[in-house]
Amino acid sequence: MQYQVELLEGRLNVGKQVIFKINYFSSIMIALTLVMHIVACLWLWLGLRTEGSWISNADGGIGEVTLSTQYITAFYWVVATLTTVGYGDVKGFTPDEYVYTMIVEFIGIAFFSFMMGSINSIFSLTRETAGTWWKRSWRKWTCGW
Repeated sequence: MQYQVELLEGRLNVGKQVIFKINYFSSIMIALTLVMHIVACLWLWLGLRTEGSWISNADGGIGEVTLSTQYITAFYWVVATLTTVGYGDVKGFTPDEYVYTMIVEFIGIAFFSFMMGSINSIFSLTRETAGTWWKRSWRKWTCGW
């Protein structure tokens, strides 16, 4: 790992701190995708096991479609709910689905706050650090040293 970091540091002309921030951000995005997949699978399972659920409800269910379409719809619901957008086109109809939706909304608020703080800390550079990086990069790009 140390060798790859040093190789990237030399080729990209960035410090180890930037490489570690990119690694941290990538790890967060992978974890986010995994969490969204798990929440979508649970939402789909809840819909499949309950009569009159978001899948089979006559007033707004998605009806008899393939399992992959149901999963994509569940994943869409997770994205809309975790980002606190909540369009309302996919929603729960049973008490179990309402409770699950409330839990996911609270998780979404906490996770959205965590993500904003993490992104802010990743991209925050002091003026001095940014100025030093710019001068060093400009000198290397124009003069070759």
